[in-house]
Amino acid sequence: MRILSDKNIEEYLKSIGEEELKEFQDVLIESLIDYEKDETLIPKRIVIESEDKESTYLIMPSKLKDRGTRENKKIGVKVLTGSKEGFNGVTMILDGNNGKPKSILNARTLTAFRTALCTSLSLVKVLPVELVRELKAEADGECDEITVFGVGLQSYWHLKISLMIYYKTDYFQKINVVSRNYDNVKRFIEKIKKEGKLLEKRDGGEIQVEGIAMEEGGKIKKSVQRSLVVFGCTPSTEPIILGEHFRDSTGRVSRFVGVIGSYKPHMTEVDSEIMGEYTMEGVRNKVVVDSKAHCLAEAGELIQNGVPAHALLSIAELYAGTLEHVSGRVLMERFGNPHVIVAKLVGLSIMDV
Repeated sequence: MRILSDKNIEEYLKSIGEEELKEFQDVLIESLIDYEKDETLIPKRIVIESEDKESTYLIMPSKLKDRGTRENKKIGVKVLTGSKEGFNGVTMILDGNNGKPKSILNARTLTAFRTALCTSLSLVKVLPVELVRELKAEADGECDEITVFGVGLQSYWHLKISLMIYYKTDYFQKINVVSRNYDNVKRFIEKIKKEGKLLEKRDGGEIQVEGIAMEEGGKIKKSVQRSLVVFGCTPSTEPIILGEHFRDSTGRVSRFVGVIGSYKPHMTEVDSEIMGEYTMEGVRNKVVVDSKAHCLAEAGELIQNGVPAHALLSIAELYAGTLEHVSGRVLMERFGNPHVIVAKLVGLSIMDV
């Protein structure tokens, strides 16, 4: 049996390059398509609250699709605790033939990485590398930044994977980091600046990284307006990504908003001005999700705003069927060229296994 600590996993994932990242994306796509075809692969998760309501315990079983060989039969169970310290727990992988343990992995960094990896699947469909190169000339500096809300591991991996994907485009000029605690922002920026090469630009300069306190509303609005990509990685109970943030921008380019922080119905990171557009009759735009069923049951952004199932598009649907070879401008045209594309994840245990 293999046992991997968080340090083992972190060191390995920080060492991977562009090719390994693409391999992980392909494996994740395959698993999501398997789940789309057979939802019994992921039974409903068990959610238990601590008596003081300070912690949430999540127990999430899953089964890999049986591909005809005994070696490929695997089942997994992920056990997570969500608290003020973030998410901690383990992922256990068992032999599907006899139940013998095969691996036990610390889930802390693994959870953050696989979630960011899943967000990247919708990101590269909406903004493929070749389109971003074109936008560099067309956007005229209108939106050449990334803004991330949150300073935890999820924020770190969302930024790192995005920088790995778009590094060769030399597109992004600045990263904005928003948090309620400015001391945490400063520590997070120090961590991001250690990425070195990923922050380098071809002109010899470096991508700027700026911290913003949550109460600096005007500064946040300006940063979001100038961002092609916005990530929400906080378990917020009030919207932090607002429609007014985008209201005064020119709208020549669709913005990508990836949110992963809310995992309960009372949580939400995106306001009703943005989400309400998905409830309007005749609107072609879709919310991209990891699972329609899980998001409709757990994501506050959808539940609180009454977003219907027909307004959702799963990541599996982006990579299979009629949309398999469609991305970038063509995909945006099918969506009705929206001002904002929202991708919402609640996380699935099959992503870890």
